[in-house]
Formats: sequence, C-alpha cells, structure tokens
Amino acid sequence: MSDEQRTPPDGPPLPTGAQPTCACTPAAVVQVRIPPEQNGERLDAALSREISAMSRPGVTRAVAARLIEEGRVTPHVDSTTTTTAAATTPATTSSATTRGGRKGERGHGTGGKPSYGKGSGANSATQRACWKKGTRVSGGEVFDVILPEDVPTTHKTSASAKDKNVSRESDDEGGSDDECCSTLIATPENLPSLIILFEDDHIVIVNKPPGMPTHPSVGHESGTVAHALLYHCNNKLAAGGGPHRPGICHRLDINTSGVLVVAKTDAAHAHLSEQFLSRTIAKHYTAICQGNPIQQRFTCEAGIARHPVHRKEMCAVNPDGKAKTGKPIGGTVRQAHTDFEVDKILARGFFVVRAYPKTGRLHQIRVHLASLNYPIVGDSIYNKRPPIKGVNIPRQMLHATGLSFVHPVTEKPVHFEAPLPSDFTELCTLLSQS
Repeated sequence: MSDEQRTPPDGPPLPTGAQPTCACTPAAVVQVRIPPEQNGERLDAALSREISAMSRPGVTRAVAARLIEEGRVTPHVDSTTTTTAAATTPATTSSATTRGGRKGERGHGTGGKPSYGKGSGANSATQRACWKKGTRVSGGEVFDVILPEDVPTTHKTSASAKDKNVSRESDDEGGSDDECCSTLIATPENLPSLIILFEDDHIVIVNKPPGMPTHPSVGHESGTVAHALLYHCNNKLAAGGGPHRPGICHRLDINTSGVLVVAKTDAAHAHLSEQFLSRTIAKHYTAICQGNPIQQRFTCEAGIARHPVHRKEMCAVNPDGKAKTGKPIGGTVRQAHTDFEVDKILARGFFVVRAYPKTGRLHQIRVHLASLNYPIVGDSIYNKRPPIKGVNIPRQMLHATGLSFVHPVTEKPVHFEAPLPSDFTELCTLLSQS
C-alpha cells in the first residue's frame, strides 16, 4: 500500500493489523503504552524507556529516534477502538524545544551507525510528518513498534564507568543502565514483606517497604511489588500496565517507602491513570532533612530537567534557564510544584518535613529539597553533605505517607495512610538527641 493510500495519525485510524513494510525482517512487533507519568516527555525518550523495560535494553534513545524517522512507530489501533495516539494530533514542537531534531543530526544513519531501512516503511512519510522524535507525549498513547533483527538486545557497559564505581539511579526504579536481564515479565512471587493496607474487588493499597522496586526493571527482575501482588491476587491484576507492571498506576523510587495504589481491573486502572494524569490525586510525603528552616511553610516551584552533566540525575532549574551549577540546560524543563510544612525540629540541624507535591516529576521532592539547601538525609544522589558520623543510613529518608483519590467504581473520595517505617522513626529518635 502506498503512502498516498494510508491515512496519517491525525485522521481516521489505520486498518486493523496494518503495519509499514520493512526492508529487513523484523524481530518483533511490540506494543508500547506510554504511562501517564511521562506526560511532556519526548517520544523517542519515552519509547526507549518503555521498550528497554520490555527486555530490550539495547533500544537506546538514538535507536528509538531512528525507528520513528523510518516509519516503524505507528499508533496502535484495533477493530473496536481508536487509541489516543491515533486520535490525537501530536503537539507541534518548536526548534527551541526539540534539541537534536535538526536535519543531519548524529544518529540518523550517519557516522557509521546502522540504518534500519529509512524511507522503506509504507507509512514512513506520514509518520515522520506527524509523529517526530521530539514530539511531546501526553501519556496514555499506545504505539506499535517494529524492531528490526539488528537492534541490539543488551547495553554495552563502559569499562570506565565500572572502574569509577558509578552507581546512579535510572529513570525507572533505580536500576543501572549497565545491568540487563533476559526477561522483565512479572510473575507471581510470595513476598511476605509487602503489607496490604486495603483491598476490594477493584483496587489494592499497599505499604511498600524500602528497598523493594515497584515493578521489574533492568537490574531488578524479581522481588517487586508487581511480583508480590500477582501472587497475592492469584494473577488477577489489570493488564493495562503491561506484562512487566500489571496493575501499576504510579510508582515510588526503590528506596522510598509508603503507600501505593494498584488496580485489579482494566477499568480501575484507566480511571486511576486518568486521575494521576489530571493531577486530582492528593499525595502526602514525610522526609527527614538537614538544615535549619526559617519558615514553617514554604513552596518550591523550580522547574526540573535532566542534569546537564550527570544525565541519570535530575536538577532544579533557575529562572534564567540554567542549573544550580550555572550550566545551561539542553533538554526540556518541566513545571514542578511542591508545598512543604515543617512537622518537627530535631537536634543537630535536622528536621522532619511534610511534602505535598502538586506535580509528579521524577525525583521531584528530593530535587526540590536539595535545591532549597534542605537535602533529605541518606539521599546518595542529591545530598552532597558529609555522612552523619556513627550512623548508618542505607536509604533516603522519604516516605509516602498518604494518598487521596476518588474510588474508580464507587466514585467516593477515599484516603489511605501508611505508617512510618521503623528505620524512619528510629532515626528521628536518634537525631532528637542533642
């Protein structure tokens, strides 16, 4: 079928099962759902992250960009519904916000890198015209992605990174990019450490302990909340999150403890995901910080972006568009808003604070507190202060205390709280002693 016979994404949906033809035989056609928390992310970055979590860590952002340019990324459609990606025209991205989107950019079949049949896809022209690598996704889109046979399936680990003992959190639950696994499909696993706070036929509320990932990711193939709930719920969780994160609507960093809501049915998953996307869910966190706050209540509205040097980290952005280090930000700066209230003043320059994030950016609370010179105790990434002498603190002291939302079936407001874990309360007691 020629380009002229196909319809672009902002028109009627493509025929069921229609895919662009390829110059080489694809290894797989995967369906990729963009989660709501990636609202505002570049399409190539979002696809790379989601496909990498599907046992394809070799699909880097550069590879994802080439697949988009070559028409191998198409909005998913079925015989009954038209997905968000097919029904919504992607937002126009200006040259100022599409860093790397210029003609002749490195990674588009140049510099000795393999080209995956650019222009050979039957729908490549229309896809390149509508869905570009720098297009900002809104979350909820679903794409069919053709992966050629020569797309690598593992990351190559640089020797220098190993020699320097680099250990940073990735975008997805703290796993290092250097780690890879054979499969990331969640399977039932009996994990008694997971505490169930509430459960009905539609949702389950858990108190995630520190050290447990929310769902499988590269480097964390087992022992996650998803594994534990599949066992607890006898495999009956919503399929909307995909095979590697069934029922998962939102997530916490691996070393952040606290309350999580997980959907048992697809209807509940869709309802909760929409609430997260529209920011109608109220979240309450508690943290132990270093510093001497001068106000009982304060707010941080600094934008958040990728660190200009350490690309696995985030940073707060000054009004002039530069990071605290003074270096210019090359990527997207996302709006972020967190309200804080001091809960208790401890001894030796420590205090307990309550955080109420109005947006849901990656590492938002940790970055905002660090930018205010109130870093979270135990935060190995954003707390640059010397460790507390004689005290072993294995993780950041951040706890998701409360979650308020509308029940997806009863339509009634509900509120759930997770009590502070023992390591948190014990450290509070220790730091209260002068």
